[in-house]
Amino acid sequence: MNELLVIRDSDLPRNIYDLVAGLYNDKVLSDDFMQAGIEEERAHLGVQRSQPLSDVIDWSFLRNADGRR
Repeated sequence: MNELLVIRDSDLPRNIYDLVAGLYNDKVLSDDFMQAGIEEERAHLGVQRSQPLSDVIDWSFLRNADGRR
């Protein structure tokens, strides 16, 4: 079983880290990433109505906690 979890590609952990770190903007997921996820779910669920991102996500509490407005 342990052999299933072995990472043989020495670049893979760094590549995964770079990918995930690139998704974040100011400690929150980027608007583009979140919008893409919402659009994907809309298509998957067959929802026709589009919802503004600001109606779905509010990161202001994080920005306020971090001293940025």
